[in-house]
Amino acid sequence: MTLSAVATRYANALADVVTAGSSVLRPQDAVAQLRTFESTLQSSAELHNALTTPAVHASQLTFVPGESGPPGPGINSAGLGIYRYATPCGTVYGHTGNIPGYTIFAASTLRGTRSLDVIVNTQLQNTPARPPYVALRAAEGLGVCAALHS
Repeated sequence: MTLSAVATRYANALADVVTAGSSVLRPQDAVAQLRTFESTLQSSAELHNALTTPAVHASQLTFVPGESGPPGPGINSAGLGIYRYATPCGTVYGHTGNIPGYTIFAASTLRGTRSLDVIVNTQLQNTPARPPYVALRAAEGLGVCAALHS
């Protein structure tokens, strides 16, 4: 797969996630596309080498205390553009974020062999920690357990 094809697949997957509520694409299909992209990106050495250098990759995986916004499950640590989420069930790497109308948590194992995506169709913040946000964090934690131990 070429870098151009990957960029196109990623853009399409994100567009599908954003528009899934108002299009013929089912949300679970949009999530499946995003998972395919994540897995391809994590597992393809050729693709990885085309997107980054060894020095940048080392920086990405050098973690310090920090969290994404909103925070992901478990103990959050920040690398260069990637976050580590250490949970009782294991560690995953990814990112959380808000885009208009959505809150997203996308993560995978370091090699991309297991992944999960949690997407809700509202923007949630951790302050103040209201019941919907607390439920989202619990769902993310359960998702990590299911992804790593299924």
